[in-house]
Amino acid sequence: LIPVDRTLDHALSLLLDRKVDTVFNLVESLGNDSSREPELPTLLEEAGIPYTGNPPAALRLAYRKDQARQLLAAHSLPVAPCLTVWRTEEATDGKLERLGLPVFVKPARADASIGIDQGSVFFNRRRLKKRIASLLEQVSGPVLIEEYLPGPEFNVAIFPNPYTGTLSLTEIDFSRCPEGLSPVVTYGSKWLPEAPEYAAFSRPCSDRTGKPLQNEILRISRAAFLTLGGTSYGRVDLRLDVRGRPVV
Repeated sequence: LIPVDRTLDHALSLLLDRKVDTVFNLVESLGNDSSREPELPTLLEEAGIPYTGNPPAALRLAYRKDQARQLLAAHSLPVAPCLTVWRTEEATDGKLERLGLPVFVKPARADASIGIDQGSVFFNRRRLKKRIASLLEQVSGPVLIEEYLPGPEFNVAIFPNPYTGTLSLTEIDFSRCPEGLSPVVTYGSKWLPEAPEYAAFSRPCSDRTGKPLQNEILRISRAAFLTLGGTSYGRVDLRLDVRGRPVV
């Protein structure tokens, strides 16, 4: 094990001194900054050291949800209608009205569900701009305002690669959560045992999700992962829209 913190200089010298064959990459941030995740694979490629996981370009796109959405849409893959804003004043009434209600608001460049809580779903527009302003103050990068997808949420795990690897389909089960909570995966769902939504859990996809729909979810997931440049293992998250269609 070779730890890293804010820089990679020490890690690279150790790797070169030990003449390692392959790096099993577990680095997801540098200096607590998730946007720097691509730096290690970039360094390893420059040094000619093979590594597990996806290449820098794919990691960079996965972190930048606004750019990933644009690329997926350009390849005719389903994404929710969305407004991307860098400043609160960009969220004009006219633009918001085109989205319809409810909407789901989240940072475009954060991971681990940072910036997502029970207040991320809006059924009216009166408090929406305050939420946008708050996120823009707390998290760098733009904010996504998406049409809320009311259907079940699915995760598709891909291993060991998207070309010939296995696709494993699971569903998020919110049935253990208290009544009245929005069925969304929040920061509390993942990291705060005291949060009521922490009761949500993943389970194998139920039989009520028919085979044709399951196959469509798997097809879209593989295509989305490849479109973003994935070459190794990973995961694609989807929800069903109001018509029951899977959306990345």
